[in-house]
Amino acid sequence: YAFGLSSNGIEVSSEGPFKKGGRATYLFNYRFSTLTLLQPILPPEAGKLNYQDLSWKINIPGKKCIWSFWGFGARDSQHHDAVADSTERELESDALQYDSRMFSSASGLNYRLQLNSSAFFSSVLSYSGYGVQLTQSAFSADNIFHDEYNIKSLNQRISNRTYVQKKFSARHSNKSGFSVSGNSYLVRVQQAFSDTTALQSTIDGKGHSMQFTAFSQSKISLSDRVSFVAGINAVYNNLNEDILIEPRISSRIECGALSSVSLAAGLYSRSEPLNVYFIQDSSGACPNRSLPATKAFHLVAGYERVLSENLRLKIEPYYQYLYDVPVGINNNFSMINAEAVYLLNEPLKPGGTGQNIGIDFTLERALKGKYYYLMTASLFDSRYTSASGKEFNTRFNKHYVVNLLGGYEWKVGRNKKNLLNLNLRLCFMGGDRTETVDYAVSMATQQVIFDDSKIFETKKPDAQIVSIALNYRINKRKHASVWSIQMINVLGEKDYEGYEWDEHSGTVRMKADPYIIPAISYKIEW
Repeated sequence: YAFGLSSNGIEVSSEGPFKKGGRATYLFNYRFSTLTLLQPILPPEAGKLNYQDLSWKINIPGKKCIWSFWGFGARDSQHHDAVADSTERELESDALQYDSRMFSSASGLNYRLQLNSSAFFSSVLSYSGYGVQLTQSAFSADNIFHDEYNIKSLNQRISNRTYVQKKFSARHSNKSGFSVSGNSYLVRVQQAFSDTTALQSTIDGKGHSMQFTAFSQSKISLSDRVSFVAGINAVYNNLNEDILIEPRISSRIECGALSSVSLAAGLYSRSEPLNVYFIQDSSGACPNRSLPATKAFHLVAGYERVLSENLRLKIEPYYQYLYDVPVGINNNFSMINAEAVYLLNEPLKPGGTGQNIGIDFTLERALKGKYYYLMTASLFDSRYTSASGKEFNTRFNKHYVVNLLGGYEWKVGRNKKNLLNLNLRLCFMGGDRTETVDYAVSMATQQVIFDDSKIFETKKPDAQIVSIALNYRINKRKHASVWSIQMINVLGEKDYEGYEWDEHSGTVRMKADPYIIPAISYKIEW
C-alpha cells in the first residue's frame, strides 16, 4: 500500500494478491490534484486547474491461460473568471470567462492461452473514449457580457485485436492475426457572430466507421549474428472503401559482442479523425467522405554500442515521406499541422505531402553504484507542401530537442539504510512554429490577423528548462517513507502561448508568462 500527500494533491495506490497465497493479483492507483495553492505563481489566464485519474489492473491466471482486466480514467478542468471592471483590464484575455472540461478513458479485457510449448493465442477487447466540453463568454468593448461559443466533442472506439504467435524453430517465429475497430464521434459547436447575437449552431455532426486489419510478421535468424523481421498489413476502411497493403521489413546485424547495426523500412497509413470525413457542404453532402488515408514511407537506420558494463550509445538517423495528406483547397492548411480538429469545418482534398528527416542520439548509463545519467538529442527538419505545391515548415519544426537527465544517490542514516538522492533535468529545445501576424491589417482592425501566405515562418523563442528534485527515503522494518522537494522550470523560462491584441498598448503582442512549479510531498509505503 502507499499514500502520498503533496502541495498539489493526494495519491493512493495498492497492489498484491486478493488473498494471501492466492494467484489472482490486483493493482490500482488514484491521484487527485488541485493547483489552487500554486495559483498565485501561475499565469493569470491559467485560472483554476484541477485533475484526477484512476488506473487499475487485475490478473487472474488459470491452468494454461491468463485473464487480465485493466483500465484508466482521467478528468481535468480549467476555469477562468473575467475581470468585470473594464478599467482593470490590460490584455484581451482579461475580458474572457471560460470553462473547460476534458476526460479520457480506456478499459480492456486480455486473454492469453498457451496452446502448446511453442505457440500461444492472445486476444484483447478494449474500449477508449475522449471528450471535451468548452464554454466561453466575454465582456464586449461596451462592457456587455455575452456568450461567445459552446463546444462539445466526444470520440469513442471499441476494438478487438487477436493473434497467434508460434515458434517454428530456433530460427523462425511468426505472429499472425487481425484487428477490427468501430469508431464513433459527436461534435456540436455553437458560436455567436457578434456581441449582440445569440449562439447559433455552426457544427452539429455525428457518425461512425469500421476498420479491419489483417497482419502477419515473421522473425528469421539467418545466423547467430544476422536476423530480419518481415511482415505485411492489409487495411480496409468502410468510409472510403480503400484497401491498403503495407509491407515492412527490418534487419539487424550483431558486429561482435559489443555493437550492432540495423535498418528498417516500411509503409504505414493513418485515417483522419472521424469528424473530418463527415463535414458537410452547403448542399448537405460530405465532400471529405472519399478522402484516402494519409500514407507514409519510413526508413530508419540504427547503430548501438556497449561502451562499458553500464554505458550504452545508440544513434538512429531516419527519413519519413508522407503523401495523400488532406489539405485545404484554397489555403495553406494541412492535416499535418491540425490542432483542435473538432472545430474543422471545411472541405479538403488529397495531394499534400510532408517530409521529416533527422537523427537521434542516446547515451545512457544505468544506475550502478551512486549515479546514473541519460542524454538524448534529436536534430531534425520537418516540412510540408500545401495544395499550391509550395513548401512550408510544419508547426512542429523546432529543429532540435536535447535532454540531459542525471542523479546521484547517497546512503545515509545510522545503518546506512536510508537514501538521499538528487536528480537534475535540463531540456533545451527550439520553439514551435506559429502563424505569422499581418501587422498592417491587425492594426487597422484592432485584432490579431494572420498572413496565410507566410504560415509558420515565425518561430517561438528557444527554451531552456531546468528542473530539480531532492528525495529522502527512510526505510523501516515494516514501512518506508519518502520526502520530496521538486522544482520545475527553476530559471522561470517563459511559456509562449500565441498572439493577442493588447488594448493597453494598442498593438499585437505574444502571450508569454514565466512559470515556476514547486512541489513538496510526503509518501508512505507499507
